[in-house]
Amino acid sequence: MRIDKPKQTPPFHFSLLASTANQRLDLVLAMVLTEYSRSIIQSWIKQGYVTIDNEPCQAKQLVKARQCVTIKAVLLKPKENWHAQEMPLSIIAQDPYLLVINKPAGLTVHPGAGQPDQTLVNALLHYDKRLEAIPRAGLLHRLDKQTSGLLLVARTLPTYYWMLKQMQRHLVKRTYDAFVIGKPICGDTIDYPIARHPIYRQRMAVIEDGKPAITHYQVIKHFRAHSHLNVTLETGRTHQIRTHMTYVGYPLIGDPVYPTRAYSVPKDLGDNLKVTIQHFKRQALHASNLHLIHPHTREAVHYYADLPHDLKQLEQALKADCLDAKKI
Repeated sequence: MRIDKPKQTPPFHFSLLASTANQRLDLVLAMVLTEYSRSIIQSWIKQGYVTIDNEPCQAKQLVKARQCVTIKAVLLKPKENWHAQEMPLSIIAQDPYLLVINKPAGLTVHPGAGQPDQTLVNALLHYDKRLEAIPRAGLLHRLDKQTSGLLLVARTLPTYYWMLKQMQRHLVKRTYDAFVIGKPICGDTIDYPIARHPIYRQRMAVIEDGKPAITHYQVIKHFRAHSHLNVTLETGRTHQIRTHMTYVGYPLIGDPVYPTRAYSVPKDLGDNLKVTIQHFKRQALHASNLHLIHPHTREAVHYYADLPHDLKQLEQALKADCLDAKKI
C-alpha cells in the first residue's frame, strides 16, 4: 500500500505528559493525531518526520515524561477535505491558544454526508487558517445541531493535546441550562449507560451494555408544569442530556427526536405559553458555562454565554403563565 508523502507544514513541538511515560511512541501519537490511523503515523515515524528531543526515533520506542516530540512535516488536515467558508462567528473569548465559540441553534458543527459545508468547522477554517493543522479543526467537543452554547477550540497542536487529556480526566466542567417537562423535587445524579437505540437509529437510549454516562442536575426554578434545570456533564456521550432526562421522566421542551407527547401538562395552560411551546421546534438546551484550567497560564478560567433569544422568550412565557394562574 502506498502512503502519500505528507504536505510540508511548520514543525509542531509538544512535551509529553507524565501519564504517557513508558508507552509506545506510535500509541501516544495516535491519541494526539486522532484523524489518522496508527499505520500512517508509523510510516511518518519511519520516514523521519517525527523526532524525540531532536533525535531519530522508532514507533515501538517507549517515551518518557517531559520529552519533546517534534513533528516536522505532517499533513494534519481533515481526511474529508473540509474547506474554509466565510460565515459569522460569535466569539466569547480568544487568545493564541484557545477560541471559545457561542454556537447558535441550527448550526451543524462538523461537515458530513447530510451537510458537506456551511458548518462551524468551515467557519473556523476561514477565521484561522492554522486550524487546518489541528485534528477536527481544533474542536475539543461538540454540540447537537439544535443545541446552542459554548464550544472550546484549540489553536495549536500542543494545546489540543493538553486539553484533550484534561477532558479525558474530567477536568473540564460543562454546564447547561435545560427547560424540561415536569417538576423534579430536587437535584439528582443520573448514572445509566447509553448506546444507540436498537430500533430508532436516530436516537440514543439507556442500554445495559452501553457506554458509561453520568449526568448531574439541579433545579433552578419550578413553573406550573415545567422546570428550569442546571445540568452538568461528567461524561460526554451523544445526546446524553436528552437521553437521560427523557429516561427519568423529564424530557426537554421542544425536543424533535425524543418523544414528549406522553408527558402530561395542565390543559389550562395560558394561550401565550401554548403558542410558545408549539412553535419551539428545538430541544430547550443551552451550553452556558465552561470551567477549565488554561493550557498556558495553568490558571482556572470560566466562560459564560447568556441564554439565546428563543430560550429567554420561553422562560418569560413560563413565568407569565405562573402569574396568570395565580390571578384565576
